[in-house]
Amino acid sequence: MENELATFINQETCLYQLRQVRSKFHCLSTYTQCRSFSSIARNIAFCPYTIWTLYEYDIPQKTNSQAKMISSIFQTIACSVIRNGPSARVNVNCFKNVKDQLKDNVTKSILARILELEEDGFITVIDNFELSSLLQP
Repeated sequence: MENELATFINQETCLYQLRQVRSKFHCLSTYTQCRSFSSIARNIAFCPYTIWTLYEYDIPQKTNSQAKMISSIFQTIACSVIRNGPSARVNVNCFKNVKDQLKDNVTKSILARILELEEDGFITVIDNFELSSLLQP
């Protein structure tokens, strides 16, 4: 390996390199990039749907589904952890913007509870057991 400090193969596909095998969102190891890519696998049609990537897929509807909006939150969380490691934080606007688009339902109330975790406009990700438990089904 030329650069031993390298953390990913291709910056464009970092979310597609994440596995979705656990829902311990407070653990740094949840965000380990481990999928490999080739010229064939770079095509989005050959990549599996995960909570990290659902937002990237086309849908026939004109408005985003709830699942797709929630995927955008998980993308923001993952990108923050990939960039910032243990000090990852997410701006509360990420959660507020999605919450404001949802109809009154369980997901909207969960997002309201997540917003209560705010500290100075941000929510810490790693070692935040409350956030992790709220993000789990």
